[in-house]
Amino acid sequence: MNQRACETYGARLLDLVENALHAEEAEEIQRHLAYCPACREEYEWLVGAKVDLEALGDSLLVDVPHRDLVPGVLDAVRKLTATPEQAPALRRLWWRPTFTVNWAAAAAGVLVALGVAIAWWLLSFNANVPERVAHGPAEGHGAPSRDEAPTPLPGTFQNPELHLAQGTELPVEPTAPPSIIDETAMEATTPPDLAQLTIQDVIAARRDGGADNGPLQRLTQWASLTQEQARTVAERAEASDAAIVGACQALAPEEAELLLLKVVGHSPDDPYLRFALARKTSERTTTATEPVQLASLHDLDPDNALSYYMEARLLLENGNLEKALAMLAQARALDKASAYALQAAAYREQALVESGMDPQAAKLLTALTAGAEERDFLCGLGDTLLEYGKYYEETGDIEAARTIYEAVQELGMQLDEGAQFAQEELAGLDIQRAAIEMLRGLYVYSGTQEDTSELSAETSELVASIESLVDFFHALDNLFQGQVDTQFFVTVAELIMQGGDLGLFDLL
Repeated sequence: MNQRACETYGARLLDLVENALHAEEAEEIQRHLAYCPACREEYEWLVGAKVDLEALGDSLLVDVPHRDLVPGVLDAVRKLTATPEQAPALRRLWWRPTFTVNWAAAAAGVLVALGVAIAWWLLSFNANVPERVAHGPAEGHGAPSRDEAPTPLPGTFQNPELHLAQGTELPVEPTAPPSIIDETAMEATTPPDLAQLTIQDVIAARRDGGADNGPLQRLTQWASLTQEQARTVAERAEASDAAIVGACQALAPEEAELLLLKVVGHSPDDPYLRFALARKTSERTTTATEPVQLASLHDLDPDNALSYYMEARLLLENGNLEKALAMLAQARALDKASAYALQAAAYREQALVESGMDPQAAKLLTALTAGAEERDFLCGLGDTLLEYGKYYEETGDIEAARTIYEAVQELGMQLDEGAQFAQEELAGLDIQRAAIEMLRGLYVYSGTQEDTSELSAETSELVASIESLVDFFHALDNLFQGQVDTQFFVTVAELIMQGGDLGLFDLL
């Protein structure tokens, strides 16, 4: 087997599966498959996965508006194989068989792939979601070295020069699945005059959003102050603390940190303010504020697991694996995790009102977009932790990798349990899906199959949860298509802002 040839041809196997190659290219790869059993096995696995996806998709998505999931899934996999250097990562993430196939495991793999496709469909169906790197560390967070006293390495996934010991490189993951953002629509939309926005404008945009992602882009943009608008709100002499906190969500970390420290001084026992400050400062490359706020958050909200996962990420960044694993163990012992999306929405609403927006429009707009920003943060945290797990897997510390992967899977379940908004639940499901992928890959990579049946059951539960969320988004869409009374939507907004959107239909 020629390793270089395998890497070169392996990157084109998906194109071969989809008949997307010129005849000469296809014949060349077929000749390689004829004498290379490893690549041939991978090719046969992909063909079988494609068939299973088509069959399973037909059975699970009977009531979902038609969307061909298979091309989206395979296109995402193709992105994983964009360069030969990424082939090792692909083999782990997509569980290609390197031994006798465990069909229960293979079925679970298909279910996870379907879950990914449904999740992408949900995102495009419901809201504007910026692209994010799959399993990538957050800006400024690199993997630790393999030395006795490891130190963070420079660079991020936007800078792939993450060198490990002995001259090897940490495989760089691909970018997120194909963009679900209409870039043209985004470029054409100018910041609104917030003072002129009415609740009827918001209702009309949400009503149109079920068929076209452009209006949903508009809602997200309307609910997000520009830095200039946020600065204007925060600098007003009569600005309330709530409006300042809401405005800080749109400000750069350095600017927001100073304002949030002032507000925390006014309300030192408010867990959300500590979380908001820790989260903002986590966007900086170096900061002394985040660990202090996380320590306070442990004391103020000891039943919320999220602060422990955030501190574990900090410890991993600083190369302290032993303490990080202990922190993850503490996190896993708790029942729920929350990013305080309900509190964040209330502060964002106040910032919009004090920017000059009509209060009814601000409430409904905030209610319809609440949780999206928290979803992105949570998925980024999960991705970063998984990337550290993958680093330890690469360096041979299988137990550390497994512990991290299992902790991240638990984080997803805790978020699902504590979610008040559909976007929070979506983050929990996405994090679980990603962790299951990495665990499956770890078992294949290490040559063990001991827990594949358990992962198969967990994957089936995950897909069922995704289907339930699809039903929720359908119901929400139908609600806006069927109602015309403005006062009804005022009530909807009030209910959502009181307890989140997941319990909305029980209340109605």
